[in-house]
Amino acid sequence: MTNEAAVEATGQWTEIEPGLSYLDLRKSDGEPIATGDIVQVHYQVALGDLRDGQPPWIDSSWEKPKPFQFRIGAGEVLKGIDVGVAGMRVAGERRMVLAPEWAYGERGLAELVPGGSTLTIQVYIVMKEEPERTGGAEG
Repeated sequence: MTNEAAVEATGQWTEIEPGLSYLDLRKSDGEPIATGDIVQVHYQVALGDLRDGQPPWIDSSWEKPKPFQFRIGAGEVLKGIDVGVAGMRVAGERRMVLAPEWAYGERGLAELVPGGSTLTIQVYIVMKEEPERTGGAEG
């Protein structure tokens, strides 16, 4: 799927917690992702609560050489993304609306995101790696 793809909702908007909602644009029967997994994603970010249509994206990994990688639940990304990707599967795509407390809060992000901004973020799961397991007996 590319950033030019039309938005095709697969259901209703779901509120995970106040200020954090999502809509699955494409469900998948790919590998499920879980806390601790390392995922590679493509993402797009827009300012505001833009649930319909094609938002004016202010940042997109689709324009970068490779997908963005992070560990689920490790605090390496915005809190709303860590929580919002739960339940997704590889090759799934989800649009999320993050109130400021789930995004950059009152501090914002340089000139890109003013303080107190709500964000619309679209995430496509490219692949996952399961975390390395430690312990256990060796031969």
